[in-house]
Amino acid sequence: MLQFFGEIFTIFLACFIIGMLPAAKGRSPFPVLMVITGCISILPLIFGLVIGAAFFFWLPVLLFKILLFVMCFVIILLLFSLHHPSYGYLPYKKHIHLIVIGVFFFLLGMEFAAFGFSAWFILLLVPLGVAGMIAGFLLMIKLFISFKYVAFIHFLPLILLLLLAVLKLL
Repeated sequence: MLQFFGEIFTIFLACFIIGMLPAAKGRSPFPVLMVITGCISILPLIFGLVIGAAFFFWLPVLLFKILLFVMCFVIILLLFSLHHPSYGYLPYKKHIHLIVIGVFFFLLGMEFAAFGFSAWFILLLVPLGVAGMIAGFLLMIKLFISFKYVAFIHFLPLILLLLLAVLKLL
């Protein structure tokens, strides 16, 4: 039962962090960018859960934990290198970060399935992921309004992603 709630928290935190990314811009974020980011994270999570439950349930969970730990650091380095004060973490011309985030959520869904949880938990994971993304977006906007001249607020998603990487190894 503890594994179940730990995985639910991990998925919520990952969606929360990805929801913060469109809001971390100097200019106002576009709603289309939030929808695209939501599709890039929720759909691979669903596919990973279904494919993992059907074919890869026999793989050890430790393998997925190590892969997710490495993917967290890859995402941190990639987002840090792509960050621009005006465009935030999601630039218009480059799309490699969307592919890496999609692979991360695909592995997260496969890890959820490797624990032996049913694919019917999609009905729980989709609203939870969407709620996490909206909460992350709204919190980041609120932090930008409250702490307008604090420079490190832009890096809060990366700090939370580092926390997620550490939590994946526990």
